[in-house]
Amino acid sequence: MRMPFGWAHLLFFYAALIVELLNIFIHERDGWTAVVPIGMTLSIIGTVLILVAAWLRPRLVEAVR
Repeated sequence: MRMPFGWAHLLFFYAALIVELLNIFIHERDGWTAVVPIGMTLSIIGTVLILVAAWLRPRLVEAVR
């Protein structure tokens, strides 16, 4: 049986890329006001998405073996 971890890993990874791309545009503005509150929130969301994608990757490797 094929596991759907590959698609989940891919979706979380691309979601993190989009969030971090938006975060880059936010951080390009003024220094402190760009970071607090929306910049920090996007950084935390992006970090959580990357961690979830990384957590799914070992399961993806196990499903392929």
